[in-house]
Amino acid sequence: MTPRIPIALVDDHTLFRNALADLIALIGGYDVVVQAENGQEYVQAAANGARVAVAIVDLHMPVMDGYATIAWIREHQPQTRALALTFDKDDATLAKALCAGACGFLPKNVGRGLFSEALHQVATLGHYINEDLVCLLYTSPSPRDRTRSRMPSSA
Repeated sequence: MTPRIPIALVDDHTLFRNALADLIALIGGYDVVVQAENGQEYVQAAANGARVAVAIVDLHMPVMDGYATIAWIREHQPQTRALALTFDKDDATLAKALCAGACGFLPKNVGRGLFSEALHQVATLGHYINEDLVCLLYTSPSPRDRTRSRMPSSA
């Protein structure tokens, strides 16, 4: 029997967190071992010995938000992959989540199939790249290009 992949759910909305746990159980192959209302609760679970392969983290939570939680995971649990989950789907939110250390990004309004695909890719490949991320990377100017655009032209 293949071992089940341990998952953490970090979201301040209990109903959503429980529904997500039920969905993950239906997908199969995963075991939700941590449910936390915020990043501070996740950090405490980790301090108590919880080990997870993938942490699904809401970006907007009280006490310790998702960005800080993802950054903490990157620094203290580099073997854990964080999948950012949020209602915000703008480029700034995506970029901030990736800079914090997210290995993938999903809006909360995705369907079961896309969620399952993203979870599988983060768990097995270590990252999830979707159309939004690709568009952001290809349409945003590089830091060097932004610097050049601010420089006076020599005519």
